[in-house]
Amino acid sequence: MDLKQRTPLVVQKIKKKFLNKKKEEKEKMQVCTINLPEAYVGALMVLTDSKIFPSRSEAIRQALAKFLERELEHLQDLGELETLMEGV
Repeated sequence: MDLKQRTPLVVQKIKKKFLNKKKEEKEKMQVCTINLPEAYVGALMVLTDSKIFPSRSEAIRQALAKFLERELEHLQDLGELETLMEGV
């Protein structure tokens, strides 16, 4: 199996491991402290005050999940993902 055939399998493995958790599964959370510009925090507050997201953490988690999925797909397109994920 060549790299182009294996790469989608690697992406599926990563998505399954990191991104495709069922909501009913209780996943252990880790604290990750980040510094954000005031404008970002203000935008997060608007989203939480409007009840679009229950918390800033949930809004950030969902945004990060979408970002990671998109970036992993870019790596897949570049053919670099399998090399980077050998240890995963």
